[in-house]
Amino acid sequence: MSEIFIHDSKLIGQRFISRVTVSKRLEKYLKSFDLFVNYDTDIHTNTSILNIPLLSTVLPLAWLTGADISVEELDKRYKKAMDALKLEFMAIYPKAPFTTNIMANSLVENKIENTNSEERTAQLFSGGVDSTYTLITNIDLKCIHASQIKLALNIGEIS
Repeated sequence: MSEIFIHDSKLIGQRFISRVTVSKRLEKYLKSFDLFVNYDTDIHTNTSILNIPLLSTVLPLAWLTGADISVEELDKRYKKAMDALKLEFMAIYPKAPFTTNIMANSLVENKIENTNSEERTAQLFSGGVDSTYTLITNIDLKCIHASQIKLALNIGEIS
């Protein structure tokens, strides 16, 4: 069985840290790594929200390989939306297994405080150029992504 584990997620002031560990079968696609994100201001949310960009990055790989994803804490609405999005991906890639289960130790029902639909922004963050541009231009919060990824070629440590 193939699995992707997102664990040891924690928020320390302006820094969010998380660890990704993959099973042996997935190492040809993705190595285990530590992710850290530095924000320019203190963040006041929980890890169920902060895990979303990282999970969004590895989820397509999981769907296409049939790997399960285990995460400590996740937003309940996001999980439901990804279960629905999986059906759309299945139509695009009918030969892929799509047996992925997203398993969260805790599903958190986060309250949306701003209910004025004209002032709300939503985005599926894939980590690509377009989603990064959308994030930077639509959200006042600026973040700097950096990760320590152990690649097949030793390229040194990013600090």
